Amino acid sequence: MSFYTSLTGLNAAQAQLGITSNNVSNVGTVGFKKSRAEFGDIFATSPLENASSAIGQGVLLKKVNQQFSQGNIEFSSNSLDLAISGQGFFALKPSQTSNQTVYTRAGSFSVNNDRYVVDSSGQYLQTFPVNDDGSVIATGLSSAKSLQLPSTAGLPQPSSQIELGLNLPAGASILPKSAAYTVDNPYSFDRNDSDTFNKSTSITVYDSLGNPHIATVYYVKTSSATEADPTNKWDTKIFIGDKELDPSIISAKNDKSETMYMNKFGQISTNPAATDPTFNAAAAHPLYFNDDQNTTVPSEPATFSGGYMTRATVGHDFGSTDSNEVSIVAPVREVDTFSFDANVSTGGGISFSDGTSTYAQDFITSHTATLDALVTKINVGQSDFMAERAGSTMTLTAFNATALPTMTVTATTDGATAINATKTNTYASSGWSTEGGGTFDGTNFVSVSVDGSDPQTIDIAAGSYTGTELAAEMTRQLNSKFGDERSYKMPTAAEDRTVTIELQDRSGNDINKGMGVGGLTNDLTIVVDQYQEGTTDFTREQLVANVQAKVDAVTYTGTDSVAVTGLPITVGYDLTTRALTFTPTNATYGSVKASSPTGVVAFGLDSATAAFSDVGEVFNGGQIVPAGDLNLDAKQQRTGLVVTYGKDSHKFSFRSGTTGEASTISVTIPSGTASFGGASHLLGIGATYDTEVANTTGTGLASTAGAVTGSKAGVDITGTFSVTSNDNTISVTIDGVDGTVVIPPAAYTGHTFAQAIQDRINLIQHTDGRQVNDVEVKFEQAGQFFSVTSGTVGANSSVNINGHSNWGFDTTSQIRGTVPAVTVVTQAKDREGNLLYIDQSGKQTTQKPDTTPAWTPIYLDKGELTFDTYGKLISPKEGVKYSPFDPSNGSDLLTLGVDYGKFSTQYSAPFSVLSLSQDGYPSGQLDGLDIDSGGVVRANYTNGTQVALGKLMMANFANPNGLKQVGNANFVSTTNSGAADLGEAGSDGFGDIQGGALERANVDLTEELVNLITAQRNFQANAKAIETSSSLTQTIINIRG
Repeated sequence: MSFYTSLTGLNAAQAQLGITSNNVSNVGTVGFKKSRAEFGDIFATSPLENASSAIGQGVLLKKVNQQFSQGNIEFSSNSLDLAISGQGFFALKPSQTSNQTVYTRAGSFSVNNDRYVVDSSGQYLQTFPVNDDGSVIATGLSSAKSLQLPSTAGLPQPSSQIELGLNLPAGASILPKSAAYTVDNPYSFDRNDSDTFNKSTSITVYDSLGNPHIATVYYVKTSSATEADPTNKWDTKIFIGDKELDPSIISAKNDKSETMYMNKFGQISTNPAATDPTFNAAAAHPLYFNDDQNTTVPSEPATFSGGYMTRATVGHDFGSTDSNEVSIVAPVREVDTFSFDANVSTGGGISFSDGTSTYAQDFITSHTATLDALVTKINVGQSDFMAERAGSTMTLTAFNATALPTMTVTATTDGATAINATKTNTYASSGWSTEGGGTFDGTNFVSVSVDGSDPQTIDIAAGSYTGTELAAEMTRQLNSKFGDERSYKMPTAAEDRTVTIELQDRSGNDINKGMGVGGLTNDLTIVVDQYQEGTTDFTREQLVANVQAKVDAVTYTGTDSVAVTGLPITVGYDLTTRALTFTPTNATYGSVKASSPTGVVAFGLDSATAAFSDVGEVFNGGQIVPAGDLNLDAKQQRTGLVVTYGKDSHKFSFRSGTTGEASTISVTIPSGTASFGGASHLLGIGATYDTEVANTTGTGLASTAGAVTGSKAGVDITGTFSVTSNDNTISVTIDGVDGTVVIPPAAYTGHTFAQAIQDRINLIQHTDGRQVNDVEVKFEQAGQFFSVTSGTVGANSSVNINGHSNWGFDTTSQIRGTVPAVTVVTQAKDREGNLLYIDQSGKQTTQKPDTTPAWTPIYLDKGELTFDTYGKLISPKEGVKYSPFDPSNGSDLLTLGVDYGKFSTQYSAPFSVLSLSQDGYPSGQLDGLDIDSGGVVRANYTNGTQVALGKLMMANFANPNGLKQVGNANFVSTTNSGAADLGEAGSDGFGDIQGGALERANVDLTEELVNLITAQRNFQANAKAIETSSSLTQTIINIRG
């Protein structure tokens, strides 16, 4: 057995020698992977044999194992020599039609006659298809393709895009504004004159035939940043040869690259849809260039100017210095009053006749309602007089100096019983002006409607006026008429409407002794009426007149002990303190005091605080705050109306207090005003002046109001708080009108305190008649502060307030009203003067669209570059397209675009070109290959282009030792190796590609020589064992023989 055992050892040694010899012989084979012999001992026993005494039977070659360790990489000059640094195999196809794939690490490739990349055996190198940037389109064996090198780059590519990055010097001169250019010698660009441009750049571009052309870009600085326009602007012009290219229009963008849109006022928005739900960015629109929108004007109010009223016979000449006063009279109109001794009831009615026309009204609901209906019928049918109901009576008032006609009124209570209607209280007509007589009627002087309001009619008090004074009086009257004044509502109980008046002589002796039923009394008490007849409350004038009437009716004992009716006192109203005043009119009397019982607040005459006036001085009561209804509905209120008189034009002008398109004004002479001697000729209004009257609506945008915002209140006002006499006084100035408001000490909330302040501010009136109206005071709960906003708008609208720190009025933030400036929007025109538009396809046209949008894109001037104040390019960021250039050499038209957006700046550094490239090229030949570490194969051509041909397909296996070697350092997959895992170089599980390099065999000669010596010794030892075994066997045979 020893002989056979040693024989297996000889066989093993021989196998080891063979494997080592193979490794040594392939030490120069590219991509060769050495082998290693793996042996196993032979050991056999029977079930009955004692294992401890069993002898082994030799050795057996179990497996020849490939060693896939990395071989050394050596660089070469062949770009198609490829090495894998790391794991993986190249994939090859034995033929174009073969379904088999072989794998190798031998990267020595060349190009065959068909320009395919193959190995030394002619097998085709496989790649994945890629995009132009080298990214893989598809993976998998089915998508793999054999790598082929095209011999040329094909047709030349015409230039279409220039990428240009540059720094334009911030300090460059603005050549068009140079002093060298004048009206007679205007600036004009000339590419042949370097003094007409700042800098230039040139680049070669190619047409469709591959012919080169020189394109030159010229730069001209046109403006530097200002507060109004914080951008720096450059004009660019591009020439190819002698021909200038026309740039396309580019929409202007802000520094966030948002498109800017403009409305008809020149306002700019990047999101018009936020305010205009009909906005359509694709709609056809007018063409507006940004640099054309450089004229601004203030928004204007509506105005009405009368005609030239200096007529020799009917008008009035105020003179060139406005010194000739006009006389305004208040004529007495004839008035007839009809009173009834009974009321009309069901079944009855009232009939009225003026001798020409008859008007009848049957009973409806009540006597007064029946009278109202009859009055309406009369006023519709008459133009010479006006009917009114006063309580249960009816008055007829003439419109002019003409006497009222003979009138009769008949009535019945129930259709059968007659009611006696008596005409009483007839006033004869007197004091009327006559045409050409130099006087004008001030009653129903003029009617004005403002900003869509109902017309309001004013009277002008009798007196003499210059044109300026008359305009000022109309201004005052109109603003009062349109104001927010409330009526004075009196208490119901008579005791709450009482006023006690006391008089002293100049020595301070009481002389206020009234004549009572029992003789002398110590009090002179009046009781003010609860309301004016036919109303529920008083206007200010009515209240003063009622108190005066009661004072005039008091009987008292004079200084000569004689009973006198009518106290020598004039009752008035102080506009500044908003209080009743009592002024002695008899020099005998020195001081006066007016008071009401404690708790009576209607007149501000608290007896606890009232004191005699100084001798000969006016007695001022306390503040009265009207608590009645608004004299004019809030929707009809207007502020800021102005009437002016032009000394040079001899015309009166009326101006609304607002600006913008909603601002309107209409001025008329009230119906029924005398056709002669009335305001028609004085104001230049009416049919005579129709051709001279100028009436314009407002323009632009609405003006804003002045306002004040207080600081945070110094005390907690989140809930109910107290106002005391220490912190209840607030000084205010509204639109130049000063006043002081005093808030009654009491408990308030933030909102009721704001209302109390507002009510009192709106009572302030200047001594010249200017009255504060429509001021709004708000309380901000979250911030604990108050704000005050003027009722007027515009540049003269202002608010100033000073009060206690408890309410935050010691430190305030003031904002003055503004009149918005609007841009005079200028639309682009062609050379023939036709207006230009952009249609829905984005093309320029002269065809006006059916409708134009409220917001339209605004465009940069053609070829313009704009930079912000930090040197950053604002626009155009998306590039500019230019009109086609005809090379006139048989090639296609050349259409270029220029993109400045990536690197262009405007810094203080000198002019420099930071980047310059274009995408055109002529035809070219293959000039070489580039293979990157990711395995992307790119072909380089003589025209400078580079084309990605494919990406090397890499393969790896779960068990590389299971691969079957098929020669030439090639392997095929087996069931032991598993299917190939395909991927890209550099990704997980795959090494990088090194082009121009080869992986040598991973054979270590030193190690292999050692293996040879070891194998030789093994062989010799086994041979000796066989020899010894043979000698022993022979000896045994000889012994037996």
